[in-house]
Amino acid sequence: MNTRSKILLSFSVPLFMFTWLVHWKLFSLNGVPKGTLVQTAESPNGRYAVKIYSLKNSLSADAARGELINNETLVKKSIYWNYPDSNPYVKWLDSRKVRIGNRTLYLDTDETYDWRRDESWVRESPNGPEVMI
Repeated sequence: MNTRSKILLSFSVPLFMFTWLVHWKLFSLNGVPKGTLVQTAESPNGRYAVKIYSLKNSLSADAARGELINNETLVKKSIYWNYPDSNPYVKWLDSRKVRIGNRTLYLDTDETYDWRRDESWVRESPNGPEVMI
């Protein structure tokens, strides 16, 4: 390996790692903080559970993270990230569709909600169970 290749490699590897870290932390649901568990809701068939975590913030409003757990494989996946929010209402509409706060998520399509990507996001907490009809 010549000197030019070594220099290029020594700059590209840290740049790639930095880019990946920024994406993971700022643009991926995998990088959001865990939070404190506030509720768990099982799907009608018992195959899935949604756990809601609250993230307390002393400088601004609280946030909420929803985690989908496949009870058969124990695979966990963050599917909901909302701000401001602290304890959204969770209702399973059927075994593959769940409503968290004001969002209905379809598990068949691996749908998620991230307030950072919502073009219609308004800084207000979602309504409670009174909107569930």
